[in-house]
Amino acid sequence: MARLKFRPKGPAVTDEEKAEFDKKLNVDFEQLDRFIGSNKFSTGENISYVDFWLYEYLHNIHGAEFVVKETVDKFANVKRFEKTIESLPQISAYLKDINSKPDF
Repeated sequence: MARLKFRPKGPAVTDEEKAEFDKKLNVDFEQLDRFIGSNKFSTGENISYVDFWLYEYLHNIHGAEFVVKETVDKFANVKRFEKTIESLPQISAYLKDINSKPDF
C-alpha cells in the first residue's frame, strides 16, 4: 500500500508529496477494490483476522490529513467492506461508545 515518510517533528507534507501519495493510493485502492470484489469480507464470505487488520488500515487512511477523501470514497467495494465491518454488532457498539467520549 502507498506510504508517506513518517516525520514526527519534520516539516509539513508538501502539496507534491500529497499528490504523489494520492496517485499511489489510487492505484492501491483500485487493486484492493478488485480483490474484494463482491465478497462480503476480504477473503470471501467468512470473516478472518485479516478483515480487522484491513479495516484498521482503512480507518487510519481516512484519518490522515494528506489523503484526498474523493480518492478513497470512489471505490464501492472498499466502502461496502468498511460498512460491513462497522455493522458487526460488537464493532458497531464499540464505535458508538468510542465516538461518544470526548477527545483529550
